Amino acid sequence: MKIHLVVNYICVDEHEILVGATDSERWQWDTEVGMSGADAKTIVWVVIKDNGKGYADSESVGLFCNRTETILRPLALAGIADLFEIAWEIKDKKIPL
Repeated sequence: MKIHLVVNYICVDEHEILVGATDSERWQWDTEVGMSGADAKTIVWVVIKDNGKGYADSESVGLFCNRTETILRPLALAGIADLFEIAWEIKDKKIPL
């Protein structure tokens, strides 16, 4: 099976939406031993923040993987746009979580 990203963390509050993901291998390991997928180490996350100023929301990205990681880092970087799409869809559709 090819390793891919699995969304394992979504947090929505009044001014911020955070969407995080882990790798499918870690997700499988953690869920096989009875842990929640949310327990898996999140390797990449995006945040859309309403700064309350009435102008454009800010976007930020976080990574939790070693820069020399040959599989996870490129996977995390490649998934950033998709994670932002999820976050923006939550915001635009006002999806409560």
